[in-house]
Amino acid sequence: MALDNTHLQPATLSGDSGLSQLMMYQTADDNAATVETNGYFDSLVDQFRDGDVLLCIMSDATKLYKVTKTAGDIALSTGTAIS
Repeated sequence: MALDNTHLQPATLSGDSGLSQLMMYQTADDNAATVETNGYFDSLVDQFRDGDVLLCIMSDATKLYKVTKTAGDIALSTGTAIS
């Protein structure tokens, strides 16, 4: 299943302060292996800041990731599982 951009929401509002954000993404269709694939979030690069924290609720796991943003690319750290 493809990324559904309507499922990405800021969990905190830091506005233009330049601070990292806590973002939340939920999908019942995609598992962790799919969400962790390089390029999964690239179409939403403008919604992320380098250093953001992303909470992902996926079909098989819930994890926290640190976001690294470079030109046109979103990379996720190794996720920390939340049980």
